[in-house]
Amino acid sequence: MFQPAQQRRPVLWTVMLLSALFYYGGWWLPWPLLDLHTPNIAATIDHALATVFSFAGILLARGEFHIKEGQR
Repeated sequence: MFQPAQQRRPVLWTVMLLSALFYYGGWWLPWPLLDLHTPNIAATIDHALATVFSFAGILLARGEFHIKEGQR
């Protein structure tokens, strides 16, 4: 994500997105699959906000990774 503009490529953004999906999947999938969850509502809110803000940042960064060479 913090690469110079000349080195940003769509594949790098895709890797970033997949990394986040699998990372946050590890946070959220145990709840429905194994009935494991955070110990209290504050922790659930904290996890939810972290997930939302992380994906918002990734989605907002998408345009910077999908710029054509002549537009940089």
